[in-house]
Amino acid sequence: MKHHLLRSLFALIAAFGLSQANAQTAYMFSFTESRATVEGEKTFTLQFLNNNGTATALVEDAVVTFSPVVGDRTTAVKGTDYEYTPESVTVEAGKSQVEVSVKIIGSITEANNQLRLQANVANTAGQTFSAGNNRYVTLTLSSEPAQEPSLSGTWQMNKLVTDKAAMDAAWNGMATFNEAFPAFNAEDKITFTQRTLEPVLSSTLKNFFIGKAFIEDAGTYTLKGMTPKELKVLKVTGINRNFDANSQSESNVAYVGYRIIKDADTGEELLDVYLIDYVSTSFAPELAEYGMYEKDKVYPYYAWLSGLYINFTMKRVAEVPESIDKYAGAWKMKELVTDKAYMDGIWGGGATFDENFPAFNAQDWMVINSGSLEPHFASTLKNFFTGEAQVEFYKKYNVPAMKPISTDVFKVTGVNRNFDANSQSESNVAYIAMRLFTDGESGKELLDVYLIDYKSTSFALEWIPDMYTPDAENPFYAWMQGVYINFTMESTPTDIMSVESEQTAKAQGIYNLQGQKLQRLVRGINIVGGKKIVVK
Repeated sequence: MKHHLLRSLFALIAAFGLSQANAQTAYMFSFTESRATVEGEKTFTLQFLNNNGTATALVEDAVVTFSPVVGDRTTAVKGTDYEYTPESVTVEAGKSQVEVSVKIIGSITEANNQLRLQANVANTAGQTFSAGNNRYVTLTLSSEPAQEPSLSGTWQMNKLVTDKAAMDAAWNGMATFNEAFPAFNAEDKITFTQRTLEPVLSSTLKNFFIGKAFIEDAGTYTLKGMTPKELKVLKVTGINRNFDANSQSESNVAYVGYRIIKDADTGEELLDVYLIDYVSTSFAPELAEYGMYEKDKVYPYYAWLSGLYINFTMKRVAEVPESIDKYAGAWKMKELVTDKAYMDGIWGGGATFDENFPAFNAQDWMVINSGSLEPHFASTLKNFFTGEAQVEFYKKYNVPAMKPISTDVFKVTGVNRNFDANSQSESNVAYIAMRLFTDGESGKELLDVYLIDYKSTSFALEWIPDMYTPDAENPFYAWMQGVYINFTMESTPTDIMSVESEQTAKAQGIYNLQGQKLQRLVRGINIVGGKKIVVK
């Protein structure tokens, strides 16, 4: 009897142990979003969750398959309108999620723009799976990217989201962020054009954005987290990946993520910036020691993990109209930069510049006044500047060059866009770029003028119509190097002479030092014929 009871007890223990060995871990699986729009290509995340809805790592490998749901919710045709990868994948033990990428490959219309994608996970001896809230993700497909507000313009710091307090909380003492870590500075600004990024920074962000840099589109990226964020990515050439005032990285190229969002409280447009690619040698040195800077398996970003990337938002700075007043005065021709020899060199015989092309004339001068421009040209520049013209500020603009030149563009009404003595253009409005700069040799302030908007019918006829093409973001017809005309002017000579005849002076035009036209000579200094004349 005693042995029978022992055998029964051992059998019970063995059975209990066997049942424990065969116990399965239960998971739910769910997409992190239920609906989305695919514009070109987009990546989606499927998570594994416990019964409490918390992301949980697998204890064994699991096989996941993706497939379209047949029916009214799917009108697009796989292999014709779209494709997705992978169709089936083994997720390794220890992982808590897997990604699937959907890509547009055909022309999408309203008749074929719907796709409902579903996930299936196979049970194993140690794991069972059931569908969570989002077994499906319902997609609207689009072959054209949505129009988003332009990145171009100047943005000023609004908030440093991942400030030192946020980083300290994320690492909980495992890493110490010193004074080299970026701090909020309300005066920090960054100006974007279609091709460049130009920072004006007081904070230690200047250790990453070290000066004007070239930018180009580098696709999109889904930033992981509790709420995944879809970012556009810029490839930025001209930065310091070390994020260090004392050392420059070997590579000056990094990737920066951004999106344009609305402020939840004010509805104001914000630029949301993510520095997802750097390897700092200046702050929290433990991060490098821990091996935290590493490339994503899919994207070449080194600081894409939460607790590493730096996030800040910026507000758009309203463009303040520049007054023409800062250019006011009388200006005399100093140099025709893009002269015939320069143009011949650029085009190498591809275009012939005849006698109608502007030639240098030291007697050319003009007066800029508040709201107007009055030309006095002896050269064929008079075929463009035909008389007094009205001037108003249009926008800031980087004139294309080996190193883009920052200028103010003015809308000028009262010119001849044909640049032709024998024909007047239908429109008498054109845009002129100008800037003030200091001559490196003489130390004098010079006026730099760029004729970026004309369509000559009088010289180098071989260009027409191909070379006169508006820029993608500016309505300028001669904005390219080798097409725009550039000349510099200096303030009128400093020698002061006596006037012989007021009648002669009136014929030449009388101006004060502010460029305002006068009816008669006044006591003091007058500008006559581009020269300063004193009346005692």
